[in-house]
Amino acid sequence: MEKPEALLEEAARRGFLPRGARLGVAISGGRDSVALAFAARSLAPRWRWSLILFHYDHRLRPESGQDAQFVRELARRWRLPLVVGRAPRQKKSWSEARARSRRYFFLRRQARRHGVEAVLLAHHGGDQLETLLLRLFRGSGPDGLAAMAPKRGRWIRPWLSLLPEELEAYVRLHQLPYREDASNRDVRYVRNVIRQKILPHLSAIHPAAWKSALQTARRLREERVYWQREARRALWDQAAEGGWRTKAMAAWPWPLFVRASQMIYERLRKEEALSRRRLLLLRPRLPERHLRTWRRMVTLGKPRAWEGPRGVRVAVTRGIFRPLPPRGLPIPPPRPVAIPGKTSWPGGVLQVRRVGKEELEALGKDPSLLADRYRVWLDLRKVKGESTVLLRAPRPGDRFTPFGEVRPRRVNQLLQREGIPPEERRQWPLLEVDGEILWVVGIRPAEMARLGEGTEEALEFRWLTLEKAYVPGMVHWSETRKQRAPEAPKEETV
Repeated sequence: MEKPEALLEEAARRGFLPRGARLGVAISGGRDSVALAFAARSLAPRWRWSLILFHYDHRLRPESGQDAQFVRELARRWRLPLVVGRAPRQKKSWSEARARSRRYFFLRRQARRHGVEAVLLAHHGGDQLETLLLRLFRGSGPDGLAAMAPKRGRWIRPWLSLLPEELEAYVRLHQLPYREDASNRDVRYVRNVIRQKILPHLSAIHPAAWKSALQTARRLREERVYWQREARRALWDQAAEGGWRTKAMAAWPWPLFVRASQMIYERLRKEEALSRRRLLLLRPRLPERHLRTWRRMVTLGKPRAWEGPRGVRVAVTRGIFRPLPPRGLPIPPPRPVAIPGKTSWPGGVLQVRRVGKEELEALGKDPSLLADRYRVWLDLRKVKGESTVLLRAPRPGDRFTPFGEVRPRRVNQLLQREGIPPEERRQWPLLEVDGEILWVVGIRPAEMARLGEGTEEALEFRWLTLEKAYVPGMVHWSETRKQRAPEAPKEETV
């Protein structure tokens, strides 16, 4: 078996390409992607794979339409289903990065639409070495120098250890047709300069330069796996009140702090892009100068807000480092509360359930005294059949009587004293029952939440924060704190 097919089999044995799976193959019509589609087609009967080809016409070159036609003919000859996407008319200012992002968006959408478990990408060892050198020139850290991963989500790159000459020999052996991309010879692109001028000199100086560099990238990927797993665990363990404890974050060693911060920033950038319906270019990374600012914020622990690239915002309040919503987001409309059930709100979920007399007695003489930032009760007698229970944002002039007090207080004043930033106050959740505020969620319950001696049944309202949504691979609700934090699969980033 030739090496390209052997590497595909290795990916299958590692579980990247399950037996009987439906697989997509990204095919441009060039040498590398045609060879990958051919190899996958050759192994498909043995592994019972169902293949579908995806081609995206970037419209960056005049001959791109001919590339699409070539791929159609190839798919027809190989009897493989094909989906072709076409970019909108390109602007001169659009970069290769934007075109690449649109291609991945197309691949992701089609993979979901066609039930594809994994999408094969034809990056090989030459591409890997070029990526490593590009990032080295840009001053990337260890994670960047680890270059591309064989598996990231549904993207599978099985040929990252395959040298270009090995791939060329495979193509010649099977006499595979392919399209030449003239832009690959254009030295205006840095990657082409590396490919045509730098790499040949490296090979002349040190014949084993390619293999040594790829080995370095592999070792750095192994370290990246370790640090990402530690960052997930740290974020999970220190999650509190919609963010993370600043004292713990300040004590993290710098490599751990960087990985955890990048995870937070990546999630914030994705949320911001979704809220603006904007295409997210590449994988977001927080520059080191901003990482240093975040480090100072958690070290000092004083109230402070920070706004960075693309409207990403975080703040330190009450010893918690918390993400803030993007500016200008509309105020959510009031939402009827499901009783019993769960009601979502930006930043969390309100869970409601009925509590019987026995459970109330087990909690103590007056369970309402146990009310805290994340749990309150309401005597079921105060909720009539026609009662309206809403989760809503604050309004001008809102007042309520806090639990244990006799005089009403202004909600906005309470939020201000708690150090909640103005932009976050606009959509802070309030629980309202028949026009009265029962709870400033996460802050203070109202006096009406007190349970009387004759209470036999009550409603329990529990707020489940979403800070763990920022930890990839973790359960979102902080209610699962008692569960053990799951290990991140190594295959995700190796």
